[in-house]
Amino acid sequence: MSLSVSASAEAKGVHRLRRPAPSPRVGEYTLIRELGSGATGRVYLARGRDRSRYVAVKMLHEHLASDVSVERELFDEALLAGSMNHPNVVRALDFGRSAQGAYLVLEYVPGASLSFLLTRGLFSRLLDEPGLAVRIVVDALSGLAAAHRLCDASGRLVRLVHRDLSPRNLLLGSDGALRITDFGIALTGGEAVCPDRPRGTAAYMSPEQVRGAALDQRTDIWSIGAVAYELLAGAHPFKGDSPGETLFRIVGANPRPIRETNPEVPEVVEDAVLRALEKDREWRYESADAFRSALLEAWTEEAPLPSRRRLAETVADLLGAALHADVPTIDANEAETE
Repeated sequence: MSLSVSASAEAKGVHRLRRPAPSPRVGEYTLIRELGSGATGRVYLARGRDRSRYVAVKMLHEHLASDVSVERELFDEALLAGSMNHPNVVRALDFGRSAQGAYLVLEYVPGASLSFLLTRGLFSRLLDEPGLAVRIVVDALSGLAAAHRLCDASGRLVRLVHRDLSPRNLLLGSDGALRITDFGIALTGGEAVCPDRPRGTAAYMSPEQVRGAALDQRTDIWSIGAVAYELLAGAHPFKGDSPGETLFRIVGANPRPIRETNPEVPEVVEDAVLRALEKDREWRYESADAFRSALLEAWTEEAPLPSRRRLAETVADLLGAALHADVPTIDANEAETE
């Protein structure tokens, strides 16, 4: 369930095919138009009382609006994403119920998901400038570390596991900052969280997630490691000819060295990323902070880390005029699910 939205460079002619909002208002929010649709609901561009500010409103599909378990997931996400105030996490702003059912409001992020940007030429930019990929992953790990450190009202760690970290749920904003979104299937619990069933984006599941085993926060470290490998190598580390073959490779195969496809990546950076992809989680980094520190140290041995301004310029180049339109255009992140 992807709830955060972003502007993309898709043509407005495509956007005109989208259905209008079901009602001009939901709670105190004025719906402008549909931005996208996922498995559990639709996302709308909206304004609150402050009409100068855009927000994203997620509403459940009509056939799910009365499903108590789905509404509970939406509410749980509101609690988790609303408890985090970090520049690398999309924050939930509000949760409520209307005549159309429950809804969740998140901050609007001009930009696009990594998965969309990769279809617009980001791969070639990153292969030429691998430092940009490192900048992206460092930001993602900063946001993940904040999520993993989340505490409840009594100050105890909630042991959050995101469980669905993939390029579709990593948003690169027009400001050059990477933000984590979509805590819809996140888990909380003890040292090892037992999932109800394997859920997430199959190609970015850790080996233990594929097997349906108990999970802890190191499953998220594996997922970010898979994203890091893909950004640096220009290809997924375990991609097979079918989803089943990809899952088989995740559990039983080793990825090719990154430098075989991109020799511009320093060996120490390759080593830092491959450690995150260890099959045995005991051999991975113990925390997102540890992975971030190792990656930063490895890259800065070679060169300074590119600035977010440089990433912002890359986003602007790839998305073009859509970032500067008076009204943001269709959501790239949600469009991929249709």
